Amino acid sequence: MKKISALVWIASGAMSGFLLACSSGTETGMTQVMDMSVQSFTVGGSVTSLTGSGLVLSLNGTEDLPISAFGPFVFGTKVATGAQYSVTVKSTPPAQACTVMSGSGTMGTANVTNVAVACNTSAYKVGGSVTGLTGSLVLQNNGGDDVTVGADGAFEFATPVAIGAGYAVTIKTQPANLFCSVTSGTGTITNAAISNISISCVTPASCQDWLTKVPSSKDGAYSISPDGKTPYQVYCDMTTDGGGWTMAMRFKNDGVFGYSSTYWTDNKVLNEDAGGSVDPSLNANAKTMAFVNLVGANVRGCKGVPGPGMCFQQTLGGNKTLMQVFTETFKTGGPTRALVNTLWGDDTSQPYCNGTGINNYKDYSGPGTYSGARFGLIGNNENDCATTDSAWGFGLFACSDMARSCGAGASFWQSGACGRNCTQGTLWVK
Repeated sequence: MKKISALVWIASGAMSGFLLACSSGTETGMTQVMDMSVQSFTVGGSVTSLTGSGLVLSLNGTEDLPISAFGPFVFGTKVATGAQYSVTVKSTPPAQACTVMSGSGTMGTANVTNVAVACNTSAYKVGGSVTGLTGSLVLQNNGGDDVTVGADGAFEFATPVAIGAGYAVTIKTQPANLFCSVTSGTGTITNAAISNISISCVTPASCQDWLTKVPSSKDGAYSISPDGKTPYQVYCDMTTDGGGWTMAMRFKNDGVFGYSSTYWTDNKVLNEDAGGSVDPSLNANAKTMAFVNLVGANVRGCKGVPGPGMCFQQTLGGNKTLMQVFTETFKTGGPTRALVNTLWGDDTSQPYCNGTGINNYKDYSGPGTYSGARFGLIGNNENDCATTDSAWGFGLFACSDMARSCGAGASFWQSGACGRNCTQGTLWVK
């Protein structure tokens, strides 16, 4: 009986220990389950044409693997799924150059077996030339060999590439206000140095061009060169209404950009605040060179800075500059009365006519016409536009003889006041 009792006690204790090990120890008594979803895999590949000793490969700079002969290799350290791996050459045989290809990436759900290390007794430098560069540019070869270039001219990577190995030149760091691209940047070393790689640096033509070249571009100041000549700085809206909008005008609403202002039709620029032409939030007048020489297909006006429900837009009827389109006759399109009323919250303007588009006043000018809008809507107390008295939008002529830069205006006799107007607005082109 003593032996049986002891066995029962041991079994009972073992079960209790097992249950205690599985218990979370929390008040709820819930059992914890170990997360086994993250797995780890090996990194390996093959070495070709190795002669002699001295080749050492490194994985993520933490494990060194001496290689004594050509053929397959595998690092002992495993890399977790989703983590980065990078195989580099730490040292080479005295008479050979060894190049790593396909040596870096993100670990998936299987062993990496395609890392290629090519060794040869002959190796050659890789280089080329840079044009259009101002500032500093960092180039990279095969994901690890960097060279900094500070001016136009020839460049060359320090590490030679073995015969039979590949080279892949990329831009690691772009210079400020320029976009550089690589031509003839990949290939395989045969029996000569590479010197025909071309790096071309340019100033993009517009904010839309910047967004196309660098899809991750954020709102802010950029240099553009629409005509490929002297660059200038503008503000780019890269997020609202599809992004790629270039600011062309900023209105203080003090009449400087009223309907009759010559700024709408001439090539003069204006900036009332030093450096302010690249800040859409400033309540100061500005007209940039983008109004004069940037060709676009759409114009957009915003009450203040761009944002959801703060803007309306219209096509230009082709690829044109804003200076060109604002010298033409009336062009239909643009905002509806409901949209303009949402922007300015002023529905005291006359309810009829509702002529909307670009250069409204020109089309309906005549002895009885009192109001106009360079870009926006005009109204009348009759169901026609023969004697307009109200205007909303940008570049206004409203309240009989009062010029407005942007906002809404109604004639004195109709509402007894000039209506509401915005304190600041912006005009964009894309």
